Parts: sequence; structure tokens; C-alpha cells
Amino acid sequence: MKAAALPPTASLMHRVLEALVLSSVPLTVRDIARRVEPWTATPYRTAAERRAVLDARDEHRAKARKRVSKALNHLASRGYVAAASDPTLTTEAMSAWQRDGRGAFRPRRYEVRGGYIVGVADDEPEADAMVARIVEVLADVGGSAPYAVLLEMTGGSTPSGRESGAFRRAMGWLVGNGWVISGRARSASEVGRARYLEMVAESGRMGAE
Repeated sequence: MKAAALPPTASLMHRVLEALVLSSVPLTVRDIARRVEPWTATPYRTAAERRAVLDARDEHRAKARKRVSKALNHLASRGYVAAASDPTLTTEAMSAWQRDGRGAFRPRRYEVRGGYIVGVADDEPEADAMVARIVEVLADVGGSAPYAVLLEMTGGSTPSGRESGAFRRAMGWLVGNGWVISGRARSASEVGRARYLEMVAESGRMGAE
């Protein structure tokens, strides 16, 4: 579908719907927030200024996620958002797995001192191994699996049945790097897509008048 933008004056709820409609993959609240309320980078010169900038960025993103979550709930109540799906490997991840196996999924964490990268950290071997297990399980079952099943098949749960820290960090890395679509990600429903096209048409008529 041809990308069509709503006017800058569109409400947050409408811009959230637009983000869902125009995306080729489902989006999490974090993904949407970064699209509709992006952070503008601020230059800094000292370590103290850097810390202040990062704190301001984190505060901005936290508030944006809260607003987007509220807007998403309103859209869902109107039937504009499709139900959440199971964690799913992206097409790129499936191809990388078939081509390179575990070698394609090796997280790299850098050791930083004084603002400079001084080496590669190797401090979470359990989480690194979990990354490969998650991808392997999803690939073996056709690309997606219910969260509870994925936890069981990867051994990623604690004795109490909750997700382990290693599983949570591994899944966060996979989602953050675009290898896995989160089970919390959402997309626009057919009703939502139709409503969005109506809004675009309406804004076009208003602009022409």
C-alpha cells in the first residue's frame, strides 16, 4: 500500500494508528513511541552533560510509551487493533538461521570505559546460549509459538513458572535487533486500516478546501 501521511496536526491516537497501518511488521509500544514521538538528540561535551542528556532521553521515552499505550488501548476498544500474536521469527531471521545456523545469532556487548569502547564483554554466556535456543525452537516449529510453549521448550522458565532472567534478556536482544516479533507487538485490524484510509481521504478534502 502506498504510504500516505496524515497532517502534522493529527491527534496522537490517529498517528499511532497510522504507524500500525504503514508498518510492514507488528509493532510494540516502544516501536510506536519512537515513531510518533521521537527523541531529538542533543550534543554534549562532558560526562555530566552526557548523563543529563541520557536521563532526559529516558524520561521522554518513558512518558511517550505511557501516552502511546493509552492511545493503543483506545484504538483496541474501537476494534482498530488486531489481537496480539505469538512470538514470531522474522523472515530475515529464518533465512539467517537456515543459512548460518547459530553463528548468525551471537549478541555482542561492549565494555565501555570513560565513554570509549575498550573491548567485547563476555559476561552473559547463559543469555547468549538462550538466544540460540529461542531461534532454534521457533525455526523448528515453523516460525512462531505460544509464549508458554516457548518457555517450556527452551527451558527458559524458573521453578515457579516465570520467565528466567536469561530468557528475558535473550528475547529482549532478539526483539531489539529485529530477529523476533514480540508477542506484545500489535498491528492494525482490517477495520483499523479502513478507518485510516478514511481519515487520509478526509484530511485531503479538508486541505483542498
